[in-house]
Amino acid sequence: MITHHRLTPLLLLFAASATLHAAPADAPPPDPSQLMSVVRVYDVRDLITVSADFNDPPHLGPQLALDAKPATQPAAAPKVTRETLLADLIKSMREKFAIDSLQELKGQLIVRASSQTHEAIKPWLETKRDQRGVQVVIETRFMTGNAAINHLLNAFGNLWESHDTHKTWTRSLSREQFARVLQVHQADRNSTLLTAPRMTLFDHQRAYVLVANQKAYVADLKPSTTQPAKFDPVIDLIKTGVLLDLKATVNENQTAITLELRPELCTLLDLQPRAWPKAPPGQTLTVQVPTYQSTKVDTSVTLPDQRYSLLLLTPKRTPANKDNQPEPVLLAVTAKIVNQRQVPANAVMGVRG
Repeated sequence: MITHHRLTPLLLLFAASATLHAAPADAPPPDPSQLMSVVRVYDVRDLITVSADFNDPPHLGPQLALDAKPATQPAAAPKVTRETLLADLIKSMREKFAIDSLQELKGQLIVRASSQTHEAIKPWLETKRDQRGVQVVIETRFMTGNAAINHLLNAFGNLWESHDTHKTWTRSLSREQFARVLQVHQADRNSTLLTAPRMTLFDHQRAYVLVANQKAYVADLKPSTTQPAKFDPVIDLIKTGVLLDLKATVNENQTAITLELRPELCTLLDLQPRAWPKAPPGQTLTVQVPTYQSTKVDTSVTLPDQRYSLLLLTPKRTPANKDNQPEPVLLAVTAKIVNQRQVPANAVMGVRG
């Protein structure tokens, strides 16, 4: 017992000495308010909102018969949901910050942490909002005629790269260079601007623009269910117009955009009656056969911000006609990165025409 009382002051003195040597002489004492746990609420509803997406895009051309469409299948579950976005956000917050407790209630994060941690959470969430605020403005032009194509060859040489379904111009054009191409195209009588759809979508979002007409026609015949030895018409549809289906992905430093392009054009050229090949002997029955021209491609391009990418598409005529080959379609596409939290709302882009 005597030894114990004699050693205790020595141990306390040693501990105090070690503490004094560990801290710098001029270091300010810690602010107790910065170390105390504080509860704050963060509204993150805008960070866990799922952008609209789809699994079954429309298509142009002949459609299934009205009475022969398969039963509607349930849509596939989206890969990104509000729950997955929330879980990722909470996981990132816990990994980055020292948090005592965290709860979510209707899009509000209730966080208990030190004041110092709260001061760091605030700008971190703002950075997340900046990333979510990135949008991409897309402008496209579908053009026919040789004037613009010949101008490209004369100005830059042959930079076309062949693919299975199309050709790609291997060099992106500046706004000034494309303005000259557009000027040459507009000055030529035999050149036509078919359509010029535009759209604005969020980073990583897929969307489409569809402008179409539908025409019904008698595609086939089937035995009547009410009148013996008679036949009822089988009605099909052909959808014509323009479809621009794409997805935009902005790179990390927001200098370039990768576009997944799925454009379609379809024009009905003719609708002629034809003898029904399955008609019973002695009966003259007719159906209708459409003649149409379609242009479609499924590809991806990466282009710098506000520059133009060019694709040369080859239309297909159905039924095929070797004596009347359709002229190619020049597709020009450009994209501009816009951060809604940084750029004025009245900002405009692009070459008009």
